[in-house]
Amino acid sequence: VPGPRETLYFAGQKIENFMFWVPRSGNIGLGISIISYDGKVLLGIATDAGLTPDPESIVEAFHREFDDLMELVYLAKEADLEIKTRSNITGESQRCNALTKKGEPCKNKPVLGSTFCHVHSG
Repeated sequence: VPGPRETLYFAGQKIENFMFWVPRSGNIGLGISIISYDGKVLLGIATDAGLTPDPESIVEAFHREFDDLMELVYLAKEADLEIKTRSNITGESQRCNALTKKGEPCKNKPVLGSTFCHVHSG
């Protein structure tokens, strides 16, 4: 979830970090929260110890994958390659190019790298 890109303040004090937690109840054994803030990405894991005895392994794997992605971004910038985002892949349209069964334009956003949403891309 994209959060604020700039530093926020509360009652005159700089907010260093913040986190939210996904609601969990009943038989939901895993909750993953991810948000960006002020140039950082924050990850939270809440899990049932019976399902995931080592939740730190999820966090470690996330860090490895995130570092790999950041290296790809760095290499693309070094090579002066255009970094594709949803907005520059899909152009002006931020909606799926398909029509629904009723013949109306689909209101879903396209999947990254496509002009169709998750329903119509398959």
